[in-house]
Amino acid sequence: MLVSFYFIPTAAAEQDNSFSFVVFGDNRLPGYLPYTSDQIDEAEEWLEQMKLYGYGPDLVLDKEISFDPDTGKLDWLKFWPRGAPEKYRLVFLKNGWPRLIVLGPQADVALRSEGQAWIYSEIIAELKKGAEDPLSGPSFSLNTGDMTFFGYQGKSRDESPYWRDFYERFLSKLPAGGPEGLPGRFFPAPGNHETWLDENLEGLLSTVPYLPQ
Repeated sequence: MLVSFYFIPTAAAEQDNSFSFVVFGDNRLPGYLPYTSDQIDEAEEWLEQMKLYGYGPDLVLDKEISFDPDTGKLDWLKFWPRGAPEKYRLVFLKNGWPRLIVLGPQADVALRSEGQAWIYSEIIAELKKGAEDPLSGPSFSLNTGDMTFFGYQGKSRDESPYWRDFYERFLSKLPAGGPEGLPGRFFPAPGNHETWLDENLEGLLSTVPYLPQ
């Protein structure tokens, strides 16, 4: 779930020093699978790592994997607990990233990547307004966690496709600097996905290096 809220402190709303901020979280895309038809072993190992965290070591998953016949890139994958094929998760991909996830024969939509892109663009636009005039938009943003998926494909921002994507499409587009007394305009709390195969939070700290301040 990806949710965004704006907050304006009531006590300050009628004063010249009023400010607002935006809160969002759980903005990760659940996976990055840049694999081709000659990398089936790598794709299956990725699924195994995902299963260990998402379902536990004892659950057996059955799966189907399809590659685009023209490009050879992973097109979609489908997996379900063995013996319960009706509980499947079907993931459609574009350039390795999930663009649509549907659950079960009723095709409940669990994710559309356009939702993440919309949230990012709206927050960036509002923070730019706030940087110019604190009365016109939020001055900074908070994140409740789960910005990345896991550290299996790399931990630091330079190595991790998840942190690199988050930086390039969101953090790098925020207004420079921060409101008075703050070192930036983005302040996250780590969620469970930040520590998955990255117990020392190398990814978070390399992506938002001013956090220790």
